[in-house]
Amino acid sequence: MSFVFSLFQEKQQPDDGSVFLFHQDRLLVRRDGEVVTVPLLSDVRGAGVSVPLLFTFGTSDGHICFAGRESTEVVTDIPGLTYVSIRSLFFTISDDQFMTVLCGLHVTRWFGNTLFCGKCGRATTLSETEPAKICGSCGHVQYPKISPAIIVAVVNGDRILLGHSGRFPEKLYSVIAGFVDPGETLEQCVLREVKEETGIDIDSVTYFGSQPWPFPDSLMIGFTARYTGGIIQVDGKELLHADWFRADELPAIPEGKSISRRLINWFIEQNKKGRP
Repeated sequence: MSFVFSLFQEKQQPDDGSVFLFHQDRLLVRRDGEVVTVPLLSDVRGAGVSVPLLFTFGTSDGHICFAGRESTEVVTDIPGLTYVSIRSLFFTISDDQFMTVLCGLHVTRWFGNTLFCGKCGRATTLSETEPAKICGSCGHVQYPKISPAIIVAVVNGDRILLGHSGRFPEKLYSVIAGFVDPGETLEQCVLREVKEETGIDIDSVTYFGSQPWPFPDSLMIGFTARYTGGIIQVDGKELLHADWFRADELPAIPEGKSISRRLINWFIEQNKKGRP
């Protein structure tokens, strides 16, 4: 998709397009049986949903994408429309559509969090030339915040390191992840996070891939690595438990399109090679 940030005022009449209305981690969708689609602006207006402020955040497949600023209240009685968890869309929309939803959530939160200048406290407006907020008083420019974070699949022979966090649903395990500190390279962050959370040592840190992840505003950068020594001792803060698992004895793991699942799938495929 491409960015075309601009503010939409109610007195204007924009061309119809897809409208992404968010409330916390939920998105307003049109549901027809098992089929879930993002509604058009005309659908939302036709259902009587009040949208006090819209802005365009991009184009996808030639259609304008509008986003609605998050509100503190959510309307539940909307004919033909309903709010659903964004994570539930893993299985109901295409990869491209899902990435557009993640982008919309990211910029919508940024829009709401930058109504005022972080330098002088005055009101901000959207730039007419780039995806940014500009202070009309001091000229300070605020771009969408992106927080880099690493996520790594640590492999020990035919086993992968998986951990359970208190933030996860019960019994769910995933690969190790954490935010990058100032002054730190991505590779240094991988070594530090694994050591801090599990107490083990690794090497052979290799880039795998990346994924935007607006929970809250991350760019997840994936790696693979090799175990070199140490005994697992979880920190009790980020992780409550961790262990080594073979491909045929995995616990409950993340589902859908997340890079954590892609890393685990990579490990599973690696362990299929050479089997009869």
